[in-house]
Amino acid sequence: METTRDAAADMTRTLDEQMARAEAAVVRARAHADRITRLRGRGSYRGVHVIVDAGGMLTDIRFDDATRGTAPATLAHAVQFALRAALTDVMAAARAVTVETWGEDDPVVLSSLDDMAARFGIERANGQGAS
Repeated sequence: METTRDAAADMTRTLDEQMARAEAAVVRARAHADRITRLRGRGSYRGVHVIVDAGGMLTDIRFDDATRGTAPATLAHAVQFALRAALTDVMAAARAVTVETWGEDDPVVLSSLDDMAARFGIERANGQGAS
């Protein structure tokens, strides 16, 4: 009878430990998602300054005086380069937060960064995105 009680107590303890680990993982995942959501990437090129959110959406664009009188095609080129720099910046920040939360080799890290890189159309450089 005592053996059955011990086995039941061990099973209950094991389940409690597993539930505690799962709850901790959920808390960590929510905190990670919150940090990612707040990330912003910044990029500049020849007087064009942009900010993007973690989803790659342009949230701000500014032109300094250096862009006055710039040909439209040249200005468009500068916007594209600034945007690419901002996307690369936010992806690097997301990588840092994700690695800090989950560790370098976690499949969540690799998968989320590959997804982000594919969405942004950025090739993996130094382990930062999709290859």
